[in-house]
Amino acid sequence: MYYQFAWQTLRAQNRPIANQIGLRYALLNGAYGLLQVAISFSTAAAYSGSLVTLLHANDNGAGVVPLEGVLPPALIAIISCLVGGTIALIISYYAARNTARLTGDVGLGQRAGMLAALLGMGIWAALATFGTLFTATDGAFLTVDPFSNTGYGAQIGGIMFVVLVRAIILGGLSLLFAFLLATLGANAGKNSRL
Repeated sequence: MYYQFAWQTLRAQNRPIANQIGLRYALLNGAYGLLQVAISFSTAAAYSGSLVTLLHANDNGAGVVPLEGVLPPALIAIISCLVGGTIALIISYYAARNTARLTGDVGLGQRAGMLAALLGMGIWAALATFGTLFTATDGAFLTVDPFSNTGYGAQIGGIMFVVLVRAIILGGLSLLFAFLLATLGANAGKNSRL
């Protein structure tokens, strides 16, 4: 009983350390999220003319949209998300490993790794929402259509909804992998402490 009380006391004392490390790594994760958002949204904004033409592909006289006019923003969005997601998982691993090495507690390592992943994902989703407001695109293939009968605000609202749903889906999937890597990192950190 005394051992369990001492362990709980030590964990409670080390929890702020895990939170602090997780927050620092989350900010690093957010910085990479900013880079990903800047790359994908600026590319989509640069190709917005082609994307508007794609929206009118079924109209008579709209012409054919060349593939090189719409493929780059979609590919850049996919590749930058994959690279950014991989970096986020690596950051989660190291947050967990360094916390477990410092505290000797696997659970606190997992906490720091998941905190880094969860807050980093939240920062990324917020930045993607702001990116929609600034560029009037979703960072991939949707853009505001100036020729539409639908108002600008309604179009932005719809695009923001798509961005948020995509962020929730991608975030949920990546949190599963972040949990696995945080667990591996925490175990590696505790084992390297011994």
